[in-house]
Amino acid sequence: MSEFKPNEGTSVDLERAILELKNKKTKLITEKTNNELTLGELRSEREKINPKSERGIEITNERAKLKHKAAKIEIQIKEINQEVKNKRMLLLEVNNFLKANKQTDKSLDKLTRLKDKYREFSADNTRVASMRIMASKFADELESIINN
Repeated sequence: MSEFKPNEGTSVDLERAILELKNKKTKLITEKTNNELTLGELRSEREKINPKSERGIEITNERAKLKHKAAKIEIQIKEINQEVKNKRMLLLEVNNFLKANKQTDKSLDKLTRLKDKYREFSADNTRVASMRIMASKFADELESIINN
């Protein structure tokens, strides 16, 4: 099983997915608002006529359909909100991982520079032999830390 290793592209993809979900939610909200306006207009029209007339029954049926549609839209909006929340949490985790990885990379670079410095010191024949040996051992220890 391969280990998941997020990168900058993962972060960008999550941000794009969140924006797409927000756009979809905006469209649903617009549709819901239009639905509510139509419901209000039908209610006003129904109040002016006999509810048992043919048009009154049509209005009642149409309002029932619109209310059902509004409930479905509301469910979709809630699902989108939950999905956005999940993606935001994942985005936060990815960004934290990337941040920690950058810190690790910086630390490894510093250790590598320090190892190189002591390797140069141990190779300098103008230095005291015991200091060169100590520098060489220290560089070896740094090498083992970097490789593990």
